[in-house]
Amino acid sequence: LFSQDFSGLDIGNVMLRFRKDFPSINERDYMLFMLLILDFSPRAISILQDLKTEVVYNHKSKLKRKIAASNSEYKDEYLSYIG
Repeated sequence: LFSQDFSGLDIGNVMLRFRKDFPSINERDYMLFMLLILDFSPRAISILQDLKTEVVYNHKSKLKRKIAASNSEYKDEYLSYIG
């Protein structure tokens, strides 16, 4: 069902760290990050959030740029979760 290996992944802690590292991130991006680390496809996310798939891809790209530009010690980990 999922292509991501979740063994050893504590999603709650990842999300807490993410929120701490990005306190000003909007709820849409926070939810997008969570759905991506849970291995939801952009198509599935578009259905859940009632958005066009292209919009999800655009938001994902913007989120990746925000993470990559950050000084978070976990940025490589965050980027690995969302591809």
